[in-house]
Amino acid sequence: MGGVDFGEIGGNELGSDKHERKKESMEIYCNE
Repeated sequence: MGGVDFGEIGGNELGSDKHERKKESMEIYCNE
């Protein structure tokens, strides 16, 4: 789960937003 690592590396508000967005994208991918 590189996405999670990337989000944590940010540690900033922007990072959190990116992490949340990535999570949603990943979930959609998993569903597909």
